[in-house]
Amino acid sequence: MALYITLLDKDNREIRFSCGPDQTIADAAEDAGLRLISCASGYCGACAAQLITGETIPSTGSSSQNAAGDLLLCRQRAKSDLVVKPRFGWIKTG
Repeated sequence: MALYITLLDKDNREIRFSCGPDQTIADAAEDAGLRLISCASGYCGACAAQLITGETIPSTGSSSQNAAGDLLLCRQRAKSDLVVKPRFGWIKTG
């Protein structure tokens, strides 16, 4: 069952895409033509995002949140539809 992720930019404009149950949010964004700035391992914190609504499932291994409590989108999977606001933005590639 696909879930839907809504990214809010700095002006609160929305971009919405689907996310499969086994995908991280960052991977689903990339499949939708968006490139989140990310190391994909949870160490750099560049994919940090504020969770506005919804629930996530952290990946095992490295941290899935930064010290400020933001989600690391490269280490989180969606448990429900989500609204998130990335701290550093994204690049539209598609």
